[in-house]
Amino acid sequence: MWSRLTDGQCASLVTACQLTPPAKEAIGTDDEILAALRTSTLADRRNLLDAVPQRFSRALDEASRLLEPKAQRVVLPGATIHNVTELDQWLASARKQVEEKLKDGPVIL
Repeated sequence: MWSRLTDGQCASLVTACQLTPPAKEAIGTDDEILAALRTSTLADRRNLLDAVPQRFSRALDEASRLLEPKAQRVVLPGATIHNVTELDQWLASARKQVEEKLKDGPVIL
């Protein structure tokens, strides 16, 4: 999908979804490590790292909207499937859900 976007569209999404890499910090000495931790704690850094998958997902959604403005996202239900019968039931339910949305245009899964 990204290859179909213009360079400007890609740059805009990277900025809007906060996917730019953080500035490199000097951490070669103990004093530099302490200064970096005073700026941003390890917990803060973990929170930023944990947000990356959601940011990529948002960027993908936005790219989809740019390329397929009428497309709509369908979120399939989660399930714990124990056997083939349950799998078939879940697949039938998911298929029905997607087919309903397809009546209104393209679907993003």
